[in-house]
Amino acid sequence: MEKIAHDITPGTIVILSEQHDLKMHHSHQEQFLGALKKHSAANGISVGMEFFRYPDQPLVDRYFAGDLPEPEFLKKLKWGSLPFDFYRAIVWFPFASGGLTAALNAPSWLTSKISKNGLEALTAEDWKAMPPGFALGNDGYYMRFKALMTDGHIPEQKVRNYFAAQSTWDDTMAWNAVRHLAARPGDVLVIIVGDFHAAYGGGLPDRIRARTNARIINISQVDLGGMSDPEKFMAVAPHPIWEARADYVWTSLEIK
Repeated sequence: MEKIAHDITPGTIVILSEQHDLKMHHSHQEQFLGALKKHSAANGISVGMEFFRYPDQPLVDRYFAGDLPEPEFLKKLKWGSLPFDFYRAIVWFPFASGGLTAALNAPSWLTSKISKNGLEALTAEDWKAMPPGFALGNDGYYMRFKALMTDGHIPEQKVRNYFAAQSTWDDTMAWNAVRHLAARPGDVLVIIVGDFHAAYGGGLPDRIRARTNARIINISQVDLGGMSDPEKFMAVAPHPIWEARADYVWTSLEIK
């Protein structure tokens, strides 16, 4: 990771995935940010968060300014069940590195409405919260998503609604990432996101590329704990259909 960090130039977007509940993945993310700070020529190292919704950026700013105590911040943010300890050092990192922490994701009311009733349920007012030029993830991404979501018992239309919500996450994060970098072109932006959004390129990487010519580096974290040797190989080797998992695959062996 030291060499990768050394080669990352200002204006680059790095997608650094995680399995949300694996502490080792968050430790890796901290290590990578530290390597960037040591080696990168960027003006600042910024972090973009999947778990922060973009309408909540004022809350994020108040928290980092010291105007909002952490318990109140997490309550207003409607933080989920994951320990915030996993993320605290990551989201604070930019403030010692000349960058900012950006809320990237779509508001939960929007994705909830889409997952229940589809894009056609959105009103003209709802569409104002959507990323301009919104597009669904590509066909390969949908095939992987469908295989993950259903064993054949969920109606096709319901799966498509869920996928539209998933695509809204991806494209909203892409839109906000590109906006952040446009405002701070000398930064490196590291996006912290679940691995399915990142792996094989059909989700978040694809939507970022549709919006910018900026350099993108995709790092997929994979935990190999409990896998047989053939399963480990399949997890990291190029897929016969989806091809390369990412530009780099970072493995771990975490025992829960």
